[in-house]
Amino acid sequence: KANSLGLNLEFKGPPKRGNKALKQSEIIASVAAKLRWAMARDAMKHLGVGKGKKALDSHYWLETNIGGSNPQHLQGGNLSNAFGQSKERFAFNFVRKNPNSASKVKYVTAEDRWRYQIIVSGGKMYRRASADSTSTSDETLLDTGGQGYIFIIDDKGNLYCSMGDQPKGQLFHHSSIMNGVAVAFAGAIDVVAGKLTGIDNASGHYRPGKEHLLNALKIIQGQGISLKGVRITYLAGMRRIDENTELPNFELYSDAERFLEAKGAIAQG
Repeated sequence: KANSLGLNLEFKGPPKRGNKALKQSEIIASVAAKLRWAMARDAMKHLGVGKGKKALDSHYWLETNIGGSNPQHLQGGNLSNAFGQSKERFAFNFVRKNPNSASKVKYVTAEDRWRYQIIVSGGKMYRRASADSTSTSDETLLDTGGQGYIFIIDDKGNLYCSMGDQPKGQLFHHSSIMNGVAVAFAGAIDVVAGKLTGIDNASGHYRPGKEHLLNALKIIQGQGISLKGVRITYLAGMRRIDENTELPNFELYSDAERFLEAKGAIAQG
């Protein structure tokens, strides 16, 4: 058995072709293929992939501690690049031997997730006051202070944001709030005194498309938040400047209400 990652993978001796045992290199390749499939199956379950949801980009799967390989949630992107090898080989070696060599990502526990939940009342957005209460007050009005806060909508339509959290010695990513599982939407929001003023889909971890943004706007509007005059900064991918340079291709829209009504098929501005 190859179970260093806690995967359901069983290997019963050297595979054979006819009556001839395979060469060592072929055996290794066969085991590696089995491991890749096992990791993929385990990842699909672990990440909660499903219809209408956006799964974490595969570049960041390891960050989520699939199969118990990364209990400290070391930054997935940095790790696979640093090791320069396949994710599955990296999972067996790099994390076990070098647990303190990469940045750690904060993963919020289910018990603490309420601290990042947005409560909507009277068309305004509020921070949740406690785990036991959804009451709102002027003191809990959400205000991002002129900067974009990481924003998540889970698969049940609940709204969350980073609340400006910058944990000491850790990184806070889109994967942090929901522990890297699939979500309905990921991006950022601007809020002034509880009023939504801007939204974008800029999440490298989830890479949501236009359909996810449109779904997010429906959910937000359905909770009583006005989209009129809400700015949209839509990341439509990367734009090549020359053979060595790519820049983000942003599309700008001044009214999310019109954007939603037109299903995104309107001119910028």
